[in-house]
Amino acid sequence: MTETVRSLSTSLTPKQEAFVIAYLDEDFIWQAAQEIGISERTARRWLASPSIQATIAQLRQERREMRENRLAVCMDRAIDIVADTLLYASDSSEAERTGHYIDRDTAFKYVSLMFKYGHDQKEIDALKLRVAQLEAQAVAPPEPVVDGTITRLPARQA
Repeated sequence: MTETVRSLSTSLTPKQEAFVIAYLDEDFIWQAAQEIGISERTARRWLASPSIQATIAQLRQERREMRENRLAVCMDRAIDIVADTLLYASDSSEAERTGHYIDRDTAFKYVSLMFKYGHDQKEIDALKLRVAQLEAQAVAPPEPVVDGTITRLPARQA
């Protein structure tokens, strides 16, 4: 992980790099500061640094992507297991051939889980899109509104 920190920001000292990792791993600033042997005041001062903020943001994004990838692999495997199980439930000759029998209630639960996963994934995709829109809106300058002969900037929405 330290190599990742070094590749993101060459302006960080080894102690700052250690703090960034500890900060992401601990629940509180004082815990991260204590872990690497600095004062909480120094930790807060470092957190105000743009290079440390950028490094933290990048590492958070990398960790988020790694978790999403692991989750996707697990979900793909789970879907394969569910599909195989449903095959055994629907095809008695296949169940007989493999010796894998499943009752209808369990099959129904698996189908329900697949539908729930599909629904949850749609919600997650919609949320990602909305977050991207809001982030783009936050960095874009507001467009002026022409009201009669007066040009005014719209009020920012929270």
